[in-house]
Amino acid sequence: QEAVDRQLQGLDTVLQELDALSITLTDLAQKSANSTEKMEHFRPELQNQLKDSHTRIDSLLENAQGKVSAHESLSEKLNQRLESLESKVNELVTIRTDTVVSEVIEDESEKSEIAKSEENNSSITLIAHLNIDISSTPYVRGEGAGLSWNVGIPMKFIEIGKWEWTVENAVEPTSCRIFKDDSLAAKGDDIVINVGERAEVYPVFPEE
Repeated sequence: QEAVDRQLQGLDTVLQELDALSITLTDLAQKSANSTEKMEHFRPELQNQLKDSHTRIDSLLENAQGKVSAHESLSEKLNQRLESLESKVNELVTIRTDTVVSEVIEDESEKSEIAKSEENNSSITLIAHLNIDISSTPYVRGEGAGLSWNVGIPMKFIEIGKWEWTVENAVEPTSCRIFKDDSLAAKGDDIVINVGERAEVYPVFPEE
């Protein structure tokens, strides 16, 4: 009888260890929501502990012939708890893995869309930073992208001190220069812009 009681105490100890293991697992799941790798490392360790627990339970049951029915009931409860813990680990790992895979797929898709957009970019854009009289307008003259050296194209006012000229679906680069009111050329060399590029300049005009 004393031997049987010791075996039952041993089973109670295993049950307490499993309760502590359940608490540890719950805490680990909360702390490792952003760490699939930690969960994967924890999973083999838990499985090893589960195997050891099963072995210890079987050994205790074999040595406690006097109270088989009580042992069987306790064994069933322990096995159910072990299966519940293992199922919980599998579920947490699966959920986190699916989330990570989904995030990777979305990230790769977004990168692909950006790359495709960049590949299809055939515009030419010229941004001019300059402060001129409110009654004046900067023009663009040049060659290529629909420009001419004889007559300029007015730039679009974006905000104070910022003007823009853009050509969509350009098929050739341009060499251009900014003119104040389509008459006074800015100082410096011509501005060369290739297809798909955006240039920002700070033109300075000679004193009139």
